[in-house]
Amino acid sequence: MGFIQRRWDATVIKDNNGSMFSRRDLVLAHANKDGGTHVDPKLDEPYANLSRFNSMGWILESDGIQRMLENSVVAPSIRQIAYEVLVSLKQTITTEK
Repeated sequence: MGFIQRRWDATVIKDNNGSMFSRRDLVLAHANKDGGTHVDPKLDEPYANLSRFNSMGWILESDGIQRMLENSVVAPSIRQIAYEVLVSLKQTITTEK
């Protein structure tokens, strides 16, 4: 298995339920089931918990008031994955010149 495949399949998120997600899991679930190409009425439970119900258990505190994180970690994670791809491509193109 090559470097790219190992990165694609490596666990990058583990939530409080013990569910683990790779870059592949996040990108494909979002693209194929969560509005990328269509919305699946029945999401896989671990992905639904991560994307809808804060299974990371993150809490925000402001002025002494705590509240659960309302936004999902999925979108920022996918943005980070896209950034990693762009940087990798830029480095590859630069070194091949």
